[in-house]
Amino acid sequence: MPVTFTPTTPIQYVEFDFEGYFDSLDELFGHLSFFSQWKQFWLTTFLKLDKEVKVYMEKFPNSNPIIQRIKHQTLIPDERYEMFEFEHITDFGSYYFHFDIEKMKEIKNRNLLSTERVHLNYLYVDPTTPIIKNKLQDQRLPFFVRMFGVEKSFICADGNKRIRTRMEEGQTEFEGYVFYPQDLEEAFFGPLDFFYYIHLYEMELMYREMEATGGNEQSIYKVTQLYLQANQK
Repeated sequence: MPVTFTPTTPIQYVEFDFEGYFDSLDELFGHLSFFSQWKQFWLTTFLKLDKEVKVYMEKFPNSNPIIQRIKHQTLIPDERYEMFEFEHITDFGSYYFHFDIEKMKEIKNRNLLSTERVHLNYLYVDPTTPIIKNKLQDQRLPFFVRMFGVEKSFICADGNKRIRTRMEEGQTEFEGYVFYPQDLEEAFFGPLDFFYYIHLYEMELMYREMEATGGNEQSIYKVTQLYLQANQK
């Protein structure tokens, strides 16, 4: 979201220039005949969701989704609720993803996610995570998220302490549960994060189609939400 928060601190709004961001994509996709329509579709979507975030902040001042969830469910104390914040830095502002680790645990069990081994060359691990030696005894597998439009193909959303500690021991490859786009709709605290994630994924698909088909517009168009939503039955 264009906001940042922790499990115990209120939402802080962060400015993000959505209009400037989408104008900049003209360099990649501006030659497509449907680019203007595609850009307007996403810009309208994000500005609407951004407004909803501001309404939420007015409705629940000095709060955040975790505090609200704990208040109504009283299952996990605020300070023990696990989340992971990942900053996607762009020329138009930072966009902060917020992963709901408690929900991801449910998704992992329900979807019976498989495990994969990921090398550090392709894995973002939070560099601010402290190294705790007794984490060497912790055999729980971390959670990796397949990312798009960022430097690394995967981020570690849960298990950063375990991985950082093992990195100090020289380990360079790690096994973990991997969350792909089809697993992630419930993994965020709000729709804005999910749509931003899907938007980045969509651009990856569009670029792949451009490369694979020599720029066939119909093939590229068919991987977009613009097409999918227009053809929903």
